[in-house]
Amino acid sequence: MSFFKRLRESISAKAEAVTSKFKEGLAKTRSAFVDRMDELFLRRKKIDEEFYEELEEIMIGATSA
Repeated sequence: MSFFKRLRESISAKAEAVTSKFKEGLAKTRSAFVDRMDELFLRRKKIDEEFYEELEEIMIGATSA
């Protein structure tokens, strides 16, 4: 097996591992975000200032997670 072929396979395997970890992380973030949004909509029957404040917290938290 040539040097470049081994190098390409090594890089490809590492890229797949990184991509897999990235996808797993995004799935966790998406799940947590959706769970919090579901909880918000189930608890809050009225759209008022408190609803918007909590919604804002959820959305800001999702971008920093």
